[in-house]
Amino acid sequence: MRRIFKIWPAYYVLILFHVIVGRHPLDTFLVQNLTHLQNYFGSSIAQTWSLAVEEHFYLFLPLLLIVFGRWKTRANTIFAVLGSICVAVLIARSVAVHNGQLDETFFYTQYRIDSLLFGVMLAALYWMKPAAYRAIADRKWLLVTMVVGLVLWLVFGTRNVALDQSIGYTIQAIGFCALIVLTVEYSASVRETKLYRFIGWIGVYSYGIYLWHSLALAPGDMLIRKATALHLPGSVQNDVQKR
Repeated sequence: MRRIFKIWPAYYVLILFHVIVGRHPLDTFLVQNLTHLQNYFGSSIAQTWSLAVEEHFYLFLPLLLIVFGRWKTRANTIFAVLGSICVAVLIARSVAVHNGQLDETFFYTQYRIDSLLFGVMLAALYWMKPAAYRAIADRKWLLVTMVVGLVLWLVFGTRNVALDQSIGYTIQAIGFCALIVLTVEYSASVRETKLYRFIGWIGVYSYGIYLWHSLALAPGDMLIRKATALHLPGSVQNDVQKR
C-alpha cells in the first residue's frame, strides 16, 4: 500500500499533464498507460515502460505472499520458490534472446521481473534468516569484488546487447544486491558527508526525477532543432548538445 501511494499519485499527475498539455496524441499513450500495459503496447511517454513492470510485480507479489501465508510456508521453501522463479525467468529470457526477441526481453514483464525479486529475496534474507544474512554481510571483500564486477559489467559487458539482455540482467541484479549490503553495513563513516546525503536525496526523489526527466530535456531538444533550422555551424550545435 505504501508503494501504491508513492507511485500512483505522481504517475497519474504525469498522465493528466500530458492529456492537458497535448504534447502527444491521446491514442499514443492514454489507454496503454491507464491500464499499465505500455511495456507491451508501447507509449509515447517512453520512460513509463518500466513502471508497468513494477505495477505487474506489485500485483503478483502479494498474491504469492498470500499463498505462502495460507500454506504456512517455511522460510527455506519461500527462498526455493523465489529462487526458482528467478532461474525460470533467466532461462526464458535467454531463450527469447537466442530467438532474436531483443525488444521483448527488454520490455516485457515476464523477462524482467526477476530483478525485482532479487531485492525481495535480499529483504527476506535480512528479516527471516539473519544469521545467513550476517554470514554474507561479514564478507566485506567478497561484496567489494562483486561490486567491482558489477561496474566492469556495466562498462564493458553491456556493449554486447544479446549477452546483457540474457545473463546480464541477472549479473546486474546480484551486483546491486551486493552494493546494497555493502552500503548498509559499511557506510557508517561517510553517512554524514554531503556527498552521501546528496546521493541519498537523489534516491528519495528518484521516482519523480525519472517520471519528469524527459520534460526537463525538452528545452535542450528545442534548442537543437532551432539551431538546425537556422543552419548554424556544426560546432555551435555540438555546444548546444553538450549543454
